[in-house]
Amino acid sequence: MGDILNELFTIGQTSKIFDVSVQTLRYYSKVGILRPHFVNPQNGYRYYSYEQFHIIDRIKYLRRLGLSIDEIRTIYSTPQTTDELKKDLNAQSKRLSSEINRLQKLVREVDRYKNYFSFQGNNDIGYVPYSLYKNERRLLCVSCKNKTREQYHIDLLKLRHSVPYKELEIFRQFVLILDINDLKNNIITPLKIGFFITDECSLKSSPNILQLPANDFICFQGKILTDDWCPDFALKIAEKLGICGSAIACEYENSLLEYKKCIYEVEIPVDLQENGM
Repeated sequence: MGDILNELFTIGQTSKIFDVSVQTLRYYSKVGILRPHFVNPQNGYRYYSYEQFHIIDRIKYLRRLGLSIDEIRTIYSTPQTTDELKKDLNAQSKRLSSEINRLQKLVREVDRYKNYFSFQGNNDIGYVPYSLYKNERRLLCVSCKNKTREQYHIDLLKLRHSVPYKELEIFRQFVLILDINDLKNNIITPLKIGFFITDECSLKSSPNILQLPANDFICFQGKILTDDWCPDFALKIAEKLGICGSAIACEYENSLLEYKKCIYEVEIPVDLQENGM
């Protein structure tokens, strides 16, 4: 067979050895990363040498690590030094770390949304009151004053997708801030509507970010947007505790279309008689 160092391999043979397509090898040649060792001037057939195999193998490895074709081309423009390679590997490491953080946040978001849709099945307790302690929360919100439901929903969606708020991590659950006196009178006209912010941000002083202080709450569940919603339960709780001010109502969807039939967990603060939410 002769000395393998002097043997040339066709582009087809090289393709099979490295499990890369012929088109990929042609592309490497086109962009200047790796040209064939020899091109037959009579028929245009391309041949690669054994000495080029480690280059092809490294290109595949660098591609698997996520380096771009442009980065690899720059690396091989100065093959006598590894400085460019080390710089690009360092940059890729930072990109991957950032992507890992993004995916970890996304996993937490998926789990939250999964639990969100399991809420009704796990908490089928209707008007039976229960107490909960809630840590401090932040709400990206808009005012509902003198607006129709469509208007304040559109305002919230515009805000959600505008600078600087579109980069915030938002949990997609509508949250209503209600006047307790309105709630007792079966008037479900929110003072504010918003989404919970799930990450840390530097916008705490924004007029559209509402701080909900940590507090104890008496809670109950109800379909407060339906015609048969009965406010007597809320009335009894509020009167017994002497509470006025604002309540928080968190939506839990049990249908992707019938929003009016959604369950709301209504949170009534038990020790902030004049809460400023």
